[in-house]
Amino acid sequence: MPFGVSRAIYILTSADILIVSAYSFIMPLFAVFVTGQIVGAGVTTVGFYTAIYWIVKSIVQVPVAWYLDKKEGELDEFYALIIGYFIAALVAFGYVFTSNVWHVYLLGGILGVADALGVPSYLSIFSRHLDKARENTEWTMRSVGVGFTAAGAGALAGILVENFGFNSVFMVGGVLSLLSAFSLFFLRPYLKTKDGRSMIYQISKPPTQKSV
Repeated sequence: MPFGVSRAIYILTSADILIVSAYSFIMPLFAVFVTGQIVGAGVTTVGFYTAIYWIVKSIVQVPVAWYLDKKEGELDEFYALIIGYFIAALVAFGYVFTSNVWHVYLLGGILGVADALGVPSYLSIFSRHLDKARENTEWTMRSVGVGFTAAGAGALAGILVENFGFNSVFMVGGVLSLLSAFSLFFLRPYLKTKDGRSMIYQISKPPTQKSV
C-alpha cells in the first residue's frame, strides 16, 4: 500500500473520497438549484433544508451509535456504513425528480438518516485500523485526499451545470456515491472480529495456543 498504509485504511479513505466528491458536485450549487428550479422555493427553503438535515442526523445518530457500541466486532458498523452510503446515493438520484418544496425537505431528512448511519460507523472502523505511530499521517492522508477531490468536483460542477444542466451533477453524484458504497465490500476481509483480530489474519494466520 502507498506510504505503508494498511489496506483497510486505504479502502476506507478511497470510499470517503468518492462519497465526498459525489456531494461536492451537488452541494456547491444546490442553493441555486432550489431557488431557481423549484416552484415556490426561496432562500428560506434552503435554510430549512439544512436545518432538517442536521436535526435528523443529530437525533438519529445517537441511538445508532449506542446500538453499534452494544454489538461486538465490526460487522454491525460495516453494514450500517454500506446502508448509509447507498441511501446517500438514492438521495443524489432523487434530486433529479425533485419538483416541490416538500421533496427538498424529504430528501434533506433522508440524507440526515444516511449520515447518521455512515458517520459513526466510518469513524469507529477507521479509528480501530489506524497504524501505530502513523495516526497523524493516515488522518491527514484522508483529509488531503478529500480536500483535493472536493475542490476539483466543486469546480467541475459549475461547468457541468452550465453546459448540461443540474441533472448532470445529480447523476454524477449518484454514480460516485454508488461506487463508494460498492468499494466498501473490499473492506469485508479486514474487519475485526469479537476478539479484536482482523478476519483475514484469523484465516491466514491462526493464533498458536500456548502450552500450559
